[in-house]
Amino acid sequence: MSFYTLISDAAALFLLWLLLQAGVHKLKPSNQGYYRDLLADYGGVFKKFAEVLSPALGVVECLLGLALLIPASRSAAAGIALLLLGGYFLALAWQLYQGKKDMDCGCAGPGFDLKISPALLWRNAALMLIAASCFTAGSGFGWWQSLNALAFALVLVLIYICSEGLLANAQKIKALRSS
Repeated sequence: MSFYTLISDAAALFLLWLLLQAGVHKLKPSNQGYYRDLLADYGGVFKKFAEVLSPALGVVECLLGLALLIPASRSAAAGIALLLLGGYFLALAWQLYQGKKDMDCGCAGPGFDLKISPALLWRNAALMLIAASCFTAGSGFGWWQSLNALAFALVLVLIYICSEGLLANAQKIKALRSS
């Protein structure tokens, strides 16, 4: 197993976790209204169209995560995931350009209250690099390779969770200081 294959496998496992989590959030009936309104706020999309777009994005995210695990579909799924993350990056950048820093980003669901910020752009850029690393064909997930990739993917998950918590806490501290 080469180092690049290990990176690709770990990135695929990490993105599986990330995309499944995001997709399931969008598919939960209790979150439908939140994501419908958020999509309407982001792009000026009509609420009726956002009602269809939100679950469709959830399904796409779940399918992309699963497709990244299959060596034959990994390159195509990585390209689509890169485009999807790039679209999210552009949507965040557009909202920042318009000065909508008080708007939820929608990244972690309705209960997390993470606002749009330049730090989220950097995070999305890092996610795009992780998706780009999936273009290398996987190892087929033999047991030793899977164990190494899983350990590396878990480190990525922990870094992601910690960074998201730090971003949210920094925003809360800033809000408390300004009030």
